[in-house]
Amino acid sequence: MKDIAPVFSIGLPVGSLFFCMLVAGINPEWYFHYIIKSESGYIEHSTFLLLIPAFLMAFWMVAHRRHFPHRWLGAWILVLGLGAFYFAGEEVSWGQHYFGWLTPDWWAALNDQGETNIHNTSDLFDHRPRLALNCATMVCMIVPLLLYKKRKQWNVEQDWREWFWPTTAIIPSALISALVGLPQKFYGQYYEEREEHIWEWFDVMFLRGQHSELKEHFLAFFILIYVASLFYRYRQLIRKQAGV
Repeated sequence: MKDIAPVFSIGLPVGSLFFCMLVAGINPEWYFHYIIKSESGYIEHSTFLLLIPAFLMAFWMVAHRRHFPHRWLGAWILVLGLGAFYFAGEEVSWGQHYFGWLTPDWWAALNDQGETNIHNTSDLFDHRPRLALNCATMVCMIVPLLLYKKRKQWNVEQDWREWFWPTTAIIPSALISALVGLPQKFYGQYYEEREEHIWEWFDVMFLRGQHSELKEHFLAFFILIYVASLFYRYRQLIRKQAGV
């Protein structure tokens, strides 16, 4: 069964990374103001836009779930879709970043940044979902390679594994999302002692506390590519069953 094209699964996340690196390399201030700046930068807008099609494709598959070999797969796709919807909404504070409404005082008192989102109110809605996604990226860098040969033997009309485990298309976005967070993890042990030798573009991208936004951007790519691959293959299954 054909998968999404490499220009999509590889080209888009890699292209986005190099675009950010190019801007940071030309002018680190441009990177801060036009790429990573909260509410108005490329990262926030594009992260939101990546998640909307993921939600829509998941919703379509849930609406046509009768073609899946097992009923629970429809529930799994629903979880993915709702996750993408939540991620997208939280990224723009459910529209506050675009429409500029004021946060009610009672909610601002609960929210670390005074915004109309949920993830800044509790670790339960912020770090734990992010931890789950980070763990998923670790798994998805390895499992598709381990299952590459075995996957060819699966019956796509009967085997749930075809519709749960990601294909190798997921690896680039999973790998990038994992790598962009590594410099900050080693900052205190290595980079802090050699600050004068660090490239300015590298510093502004990965070491000034803004790397988390960049990481979220590639986690959004990770979700989109997982869902898009599933959607693309599922459409083929439906056409096959319809004899088209």
